[in-house]
Parts: sequence; structure tokens; C-alpha cells
Amino acid sequence: MKNEKLHNIKTTGFKTPNDYFDSVEDSVFSKLNEPQVLENTESPGFKVPKNYFESLDEIILSKVDGNESKVIPFFKWKKMAYVSGIAASVILAFNLFINNSNEVTFDNLETASIETYLMNEDLNAYDIAPYLGNVDLNSDNFVENSINASDIEDYLLQNSDVEHLITD
Repeated sequence: MKNEKLHNIKTTGFKTPNDYFDSVEDSVFSKLNEPQVLENTESPGFKVPKNYFESLDEIILSKVDGNESKVIPFFKWKKMAYVSGIAASVILAFNLFINNSNEVTFDNLETASIETYLMNEDLNAYDIAPYLGNVDLNSDNFVENSINASDIEDYLLQNSDVEHLITD
């Protein structure tokens, strides 16, 4: 019941005489300047062990090094990894399912990218044949193409090693 009234206390309960702090310094120095006070003391009352101040640093540092304080992290990295994973999943879901206005079709691909894919993949005619219809495999498309000799010569000069052609 007494603890309930603690927040209502306005005074500390300690009292000092008027002008105490103004005169305390003078009274202490006047006592120290009196010769009889100093003559009555035979010894200071305190003894310091030998070599105490020379080994004090080592003693303090040995006690300080042994007691490492516990570090409490501000953020829990494990929780932060979970939160960032969930956030990345939500962003990825929005990008994949909601903003899917640009669909990739065969017509949108560039010819160079298709050629690069076919060159880098080890495909043969049997792998490509199921995707081509009978109209695409017409022999007229392959036989009736006429290529000039100058075009062949330019192609060989630009795309082959002349020394390799001569030695073979």
C-alpha cells in the first residue's frame, strides 16, 4: 500500500542547513590548515603492497580480457532472411502472374537468336524434322536456289581461314 503513493512524492526527504554548500569548502580547508590535526596522526592508516602500482595494469587487463560481454544483436539475421525471402517471393509472384502482358512467341524472337540457339545446340536433322511440316521440307526450297560464284567467294574469304583451305 505504501508503494502506491511513491509517484506522488515531491521532496527527497533530505535537508541541508541554509548556505551549507557556500561555507563547506572554507570549513574543510580551515581544518586541514590547523597544525595540531596533522601532528596527531601517526600514520595515514593505509598501506600499499610493494610493487602494487607496477603490476596493477597487468592485473586489471587480465580480469578485463577474461570477461567478454554478451553482444545482443539488434536484428536477428535468421528472421531477416525469412522476411527477405518472403518479400522476394511476393515480388516475383507479382512480376510473373500479374504483369504478364508481354508473352513470348516464336514471331517475337529475332532470327539471330534462333540461329545462335541452333548453332550452340548439337541438333541434327532428325531432331528438327518433327517441327517442320511437309510444306517446309519441299525439295524445291533447297534445289532451285541459285547462288552466284562471287557470293560464295566472298563468304569463303570472310568466314574461313585461307591457309586452312590451301593445306586441305
